Amino acid sequence: MKRWIKISFISIISTFLLLGCASKNETSTPSPQVEKVQYSNLTPQKNESPEAVAQRLVSIATQIPGVKNATALSIGPYSLVGLDVEAGYERGKVGTLKYTVAQAIKEDPKGSNVLVTADIDLTNRIKAINEDFQDGKPISGIIEEMAEIVSRISPQPSKEVPKQQKKELPEKS
Repeated sequence: MKRWIKISFISIISTFLLLGCASKNETSTPSPQVEKVQYSNLTPQKNESPEAVAQRLVSIATQIPGVKNATALSIGPYSLVGLDVEAGYERGKVGTLKYTVAQAIKEDPKGSNVLVTADIDLTNRIKAINEDFQDGKPISGIIEEMAEIVSRISPQPSKEVPKQQKKELPEKS
């Protein structure tokens, strides 16, 4: 009988231990969590063709009073705009006109990497490159030509200009 009591006692203690350690399963609904989400742009983004971007830049430029005609070339995020200004403008007025066009284009979402020129030669080169681009010429030649135009429009950054030694001029006798 002692054995029977021991087995009963061990069984009861084991049952209490097992039931006490068992996890409690509750089927309650979890509380909803609220998350605040901000939408920055609800309009779908479109990848516009370079021709469409160039046409939009031309339309912005030609809306500025004093610009007779404009031409633009766009490759990737970079664009060039050449202006044909009305005759009779002084150099200072042309500079102001270029600045006005550049500011108007800068406000356009695709106009952040645009260079504007009113140089007749550069504008004609931009037109020629644009025609080559339309005709399906190799993009490598177009990019090289575009790089040459960019180097003429914007000067070389001062950090890239090699330092030159001053040459002593011979004294006049």
